[in-house]
Amino acid sequence: VTVDNTPPSVSLSGPSVSATKSGPVTYSVVYSGATSITLSSANVTLNRTGSANASVGVSGTGSTRTVTLSNITGDGTLGISVAAGTAVDNAGNAAPAAGPSEVFVVDNTGPSVSIGPPSATVTKTGPIEYVVTYSGASNITLGAAQVTLNKTGTANASVAVSGTGASTRTVTLSNITGDGTLGITIAPGTAVDSVGNTASSAGPSAVTNVDNTPPGVSIGAPSASVTASGPITYAVSFTGATNVTLQASHVTLNRTGTANASVAVSGTGTSSRTVTLSSITG
Repeated sequence: VTVDNTPPSVSLSGPSVSATKSGPVTYSVVYSGATSITLSSANVTLNRTGSANASVGVSGTGSTRTVTLSNITGDGTLGISVAAGTAVDNAGNAAPAAGPSEVFVVDNTGPSVSIGPPSATVTKTGPIEYVVTYSGASNITLGAAQVTLNKTGTANASVAVSGTGASTRTVTLSNITGDGTLGITIAPGTAVDSVGNTASSAGPSAVTNVDNTPPGVSIGAPSASVTASGPITYAVSFTGATNVTLQASHVTLNRTGTANASVAVSGTGTSSRTVTLSSITG
């Protein structure tokens, strides 16, 4: 008489892939010493982390069953465990539980994209650079056609993209003209991760001010309409200036007859200077 108190053995393979977006992913469940296998999806526990989830199916004949996880959603990890009693041998010994299995990663979140600030906040002709940073990308396909130039006023520019690798690209705005502001927006789909999730759009970015209009300069009336020897002053007003460098050598004395004078410039700040004509003769 043969005495058999050893149940059938059950082993779980690793998942068919280590990471997926939507599946399917399969596990092989291998039985040894079993004469009858009754494994069904009701006997399979789905081990989940995060928001990952899936549908469970079981197929196969003979000594091996395939557990298929399909319709996979969310983000996290998935694995399986098999309940006890899914097979018996000739002596009626029931198979023990098996698992937990190795897990695989479920990733339904695309690479993130961020746009850094412009390389300068004010420019006349450029170039201006923006650094576009990707996180979680395995391949970046960003080109100039996927960059929208956000324009106000008459400002305009040429757009180019440079860089390699899977983390950053540089967007360069050159040949800048006009007056107004410029910024950029990145279209969706400029990068993918290892399971095929695509990057979302990014922007609008911070803007740079484009200024091709020079400061305005105006000369006020003389402090007197007639004089013997002076002094006579003129107020010179500047608008839109950040630095005023006016000095006597920049002032041309427009004379008629024998009239002549010494020229001096005084004042501080960025809005006005006083031109003084003294020692007037003629």
